[in-house]
Amino acid sequence: MEYIPVRSLYRDRVKGSFGGVCAGLAGYFRRPVWLLRSIALVALVLAPAVTLSAYLLFVLLVDAR
Repeated sequence: MEYIPVRSLYRDRVKGSFGGVCAGLAGYFRRPVWLLRSIALVALVLAPAVTLSAYLLFVLLVDAR
């Protein structure tokens, strides 16, 4: 039986700017932080209410590291 590492969502306050949401998601998905910030910016322009709601929920519900 092989070991499968478990990844978890977290907010990265060290690399993060506004609550560490994009930095935490970038760590989870193993992508560069600038890419997640760009996606968040586009989402904010296209659907601001949904994006801000999801961002706020992530800040409130996900633990920081």
